[in-house]
Amino acid sequence: MSIDLVERCDRCGKPAVEQIYWWTCRECHEAICDDHIVPDSQDEETGKALCLECRDYEITMGER
Repeated sequence: MSIDLVERCDRCGKPAVEQIYWWTCRECHEAICDDHIVPDSQDEETGKALCLECRDYEITMGER
């Protein structure tokens, strides 16, 4: 599996200065900075995590 190297957060436009890349949301596939990640949802092997927006949507829609 490859990790996409993304230089800017799709949510807020924050540049990835201190890291090589931002995480990719495993649900919506957008690049997300640390401000938009559900804590402890990161998977180091895939470079994917869950964003707050997708988590909140799943909670609202009763999927969690």
